[in-house]
Amino acid sequence: LTDAQRVVSAAPWLRAGNLVDWRRIEQRQQLAANMATGLCTVCAGCKELFVTTEMLTGDSNESYCQSCFRSSSSWSDWEKDRAIELVVEMLDMMAENDDVFVNEGSLKKQILVRWPEECANASYASLWVEEAIDTKAVLRILKPQKKIVCLPKCHKWLADPGLEINEDFTKEETHVMNLLWSNDCWMMRTDVISSLKSTFISMSTPPARFKLFLSAKEKGVFFVAKGPYCHTVGLTTRDAFGALTNVTRKMQFINATRKMQLANGQPPTTDTNDIAHV
Repeated sequence: LTDAQRVVSAAPWLRAGNLVDWRRIEQRQQLAANMATGLCTVCAGCKELFVTTEMLTGDSNESYCQSCFRSSSSWSDWEKDRAIELVVEMLDMMAENDDVFVNEGSLKKQILVRWPEECANASYASLWVEEAIDTKAVLRILKPQKKIVCLPKCHKWLADPGLEINEDFTKEETHVMNLLWSNDCWMMRTDVISSLKSTFISMSTPPARFKLFLSAKEKGVFFVAKGPYCHTVGLTTRDAFGALTNVTRKMQFINATRKMQLANGQPPTTDTNDIAHV
């Protein structure tokens, strides 16, 4: 397109015609071909073609692109508030585990895993995050080639470099290793954080503890596994991810049980926010 504009600039008589971006036409032709196979769908709002899996469904089962869906009446105020609430809940869990600045793509993936019924696909996850950002419930920080999000309360840590990267973490790493050996080789990351804060003054901030966990991973001392409900720390990746898988399955079972109890008019017997005893 830039080359075409340069040619038109050099030959003014060409301005009598229309400058066409053939890449856009080719894209539309491809989308139209995909529509015949069900891969693409026409948005009920703007009438443009979009990939079917990226569409959002309204009250009348009409399909919308994200932009049209947000401006339509299909997305109620209650649903918007609920979406914001869940995005903040996920970021709160991450912040408690010292993930105060989260890659936006990672956040969306965890939302999809934790609430698959309410968040049906990646487009809904993007919709939720955009709504949370627009209402200032979540902040977006633009970095080269990536987007970072955080809660407003965590933004202060952006200017805190923590400890120097070459800091000697031997004492802290030994402390965590002893904790893990005493607890079947794994622990909740929040429990490890609590112990570090109460034992070492140097470990009082998330940036400092983040450097510790990064150093430990590089040395192969201990590892972190991150999931939609919690983070776990293990002496090996197998310890960390094995524990995370077990906790995640138990939390999913608790959620399913609560949902069934509520549907039957029974008071829930478990608390989904209490994973300390899972």
